[in-house]
Amino acid sequence: MIEHQFRAWLAGSVWPRARAEGVSRATFERALGDVALEWDLPELVPPGSADRVPQKQLQAEFRSPARYFAHRKLEDAALHGRRLARVHAGALAAAEAATGVPARIVLAI
Repeated sequence: MIEHQFRAWLAGSVWPRARAEGVSRATFERALGDVALEWDLPELVPPGSADRVPQKQLQAEFRSPARYFAHRKLEDAALHGRRLARVHAGALAAAEAATGVPARIVLAI
């Protein structure tokens, strides 16, 4: 049933958007015709599935972001960023001049 829903989503949502962007049906079929849901992905719980119970998510991105924003970690990151800005000041200025992207943004990336 889920595979049928996936195919319906491709046909009803993805294909119309691709067609509107100028993608031919042949190209669409070559790119996505054989695409299928990967049921063996860890912790995948298909909608409506009662036989598979999700395990507790331990990946930090799925919990409170406070660990990423701890005061000490932010201070350390800022210190490191300032150090890199000094070391690479010439390259950052050149990148800013060439792209128009402020040096601080290039450094952050």
